Amino acid sequence: MRPCAGAGGSEGPGRVVLGAYTPDMDGKVAMLAAFSDKTRLRILHLLKGKGEEHCVAELVQALRLPQPKVSQHLAGLKSVGLIRCRKISRWCYYRLVTPRSKFHEQLVNGLLDSLASDPVLRRDRARLKKVGAKGSCCT
Repeated sequence: MRPCAGAGGSEGPGRVVLGAYTPDMDGKVAMLAAFSDKTRLRILHLLKGKGEEHCVAELVQALRLPQPKVSQHLAGLKSVGLIRCRKISRWCYYRLVTPRSKFHEQLVNGLLDSLASDPVLRRDRARLKKVGAKGSCCT
């Protein structure tokens, strides 16, 4: 990971940009780094599941975090190839990508499945379910 240049080229405090995914060791390290942050783990958990796809606004409501923070982490997850975005009109809908390797598949499924009982992740999932029950805010 490398520092993210903020406005005017200065580095923002604590901000990082994940390296792009490549199939070599550096790519695997970049993918592992994506799992080293609580917010990114929470996002990945919400996107895990068959057909799970959510817009930024839904994730913001479920995570109870500021939109810029969620968007920053989505960009990092996208850069390492863990998620993809489908743009419709002005909305972006995010979902997990189909694993490209055995390493990718085992990492995502193993880690996220082992964390599924975590109370924070369970609360996030419950809030997301409530957001979905109200109807999508991103239409």
